[in-house]
Amino acid sequence: QRPAAAAAGGWEVTTEMKLLTGACCVAWYFVVCLAAGSPDGDTKRFSAFFKWLHNRDVTVNADVDLGVDHSTGLRGLIARTGIAADEQVFFIPKSAIVTMDMARLQVRAGQHCGNADDTATCSASQHANISKLSNHTIMALFLLEQRASGAAWQPWTAVFPASFVGSPFLYDDEQLQQLQASPLRRMIKDYQTDVAHNFARIKGFWPALSMQEFAWANAVVSSRQFLLEHRIEGRLIGQELLMVPLLDFVNHPPDGMPSNVRLTFEPEIGVRFLSTRKIAPGDGFYAPYGITSNYLALFKWGFTCKTLMESSSMPLYMRWADHVGDQSKSLQDAKLQLLGESSMNQSVPPERDGDMRYELSSLIGWNAEYLLGHLRFAVLHVKERQQLRQLCPTAVCPPLDVDNERHAIQRLAKVLGDLARAYTSSEEDDQELLRSGHISPADGAQWDGLLVRLGEKQLIRKFTSLIKMLQPLFSLTPASLAAQIAANLDGRASYRSGVDTYIRETV
Repeated sequence: QRPAAAAAGGWEVTTEMKLLTGACCVAWYFVVCLAAGSPDGDTKRFSAFFKWLHNRDVTVNADVDLGVDHSTGLRGLIARTGIAADEQVFFIPKSAIVTMDMARLQVRAGQHCGNADDTATCSASQHANISKLSNHTIMALFLLEQRASGAAWQPWTAVFPASFVGSPFLYDDEQLQQLQASPLRRMIKDYQTDVAHNFARIKGFWPALSMQEFAWANAVVSSRQFLLEHRIEGRLIGQELLMVPLLDFVNHPPDGMPSNVRLTFEPEIGVRFLSTRKIAPGDGFYAPYGITSNYLALFKWGFTCKTLMESSSMPLYMRWADHVGDQSKSLQDAKLQLLGESSMNQSVPPERDGDMRYELSSLIGWNAEYLLGHLRFAVLHVKERQQLRQLCPTAVCPPLDVDNERHAIQRLAKVLGDLARAYTSSEEDDQELLRSGHISPADGAQWDGLLVRLGEKQLIRKFTSLIKMLQPLFSLTPASLAAQIAANLDGRASYRSGVDTYIRETV
């Protein structure tokens, strides 16, 4: 249940996929071998899928089965014979990839009005709402339509899992409680709300569609989308959503397992998977997903890793009205107005209720620049409203002066402290539960919730410690600070937190 990531030019490539649940294996040369108890229908579906791949010029340069990896117990593609390093294992041409443009051109949502009692009203609803739907929702509609017998992509959609049990998108309130105060809990609820809101729109021109079907299609897109992100200096400039058949069966390496394939993407040609080391008979295929945190792994793909707890990032919500309340009403209004104006032109818009969502991971980089820049803006005191636009024209302030910077990180410490106190168990309690062995990945939401919230508590504790360490530095003279840097930082490797760079360049 894992994706793959690679870089291609200025594009950051992230594929998202899930395991298949069918209990059968299919050799590439259409020799189908049945596992014990495997339904005959599974055999036919997978045989048709591989023939469909062949007809679309998908190339597999290895003898593979679909089965269970003996090393991990994960279902996916399995090597039947050994594969040397630096070999092209799979090639999926551009013609076998679903692009967003293709989905928008081919989606036939308006034609479902034939089942409506009032076709004129249904058609009007389709024209009014289809243009408002997100790329994610359009792709979900495309996949739903392609399940029809005779549809061009039906053999591919037929091998998707019938359900996504355990997906956080299907969490109920009891499962969400496992996350305690984690901001991920809100992200999941917001996603569920969006799905329900979009379904209400779609029902107007697809009356026969059920919520269960629509939720299933959204889970397919979320777990299998191939996302190209165009970034400049870490800032998200644009995205392109693709769907790539066959990549569903290449897993993210589990804890302790190295990857053995890497992905390359050439927009005008297709997707290639190349072996990075020897692959022995019986081994699965593993490509790194570029995962940086358990919250993203769970939110996008429905799994967590113990190894990610030490390097986790986390989402962080801030309600701006709570952070400008100690200032004059005039200054409060001016700040909120400028924040609203600038947010319309930024890649991270505010939430529906006006809250802002950030990524807490480091003291340097775009995420830190965005978070700290807004905190500097929040604590900034000026006499004239126009000074706000002069000092911080986009509401993301650069480092301004010692007092402002000190107050900004103090405000961050308060936000983190408030969040830490909102969890219902302590970090020590969670560590003890993890060590006890009384909970495992088989426990689903309990296990995933534990790993997510424990990683967040560790990150909050570390950031709070860093802030305490930084505070005295703002009172040092330049000469004293230089002496401290020479004694404690010079000649040392960079810290993952970015604290060394922050001290040198900002403090």
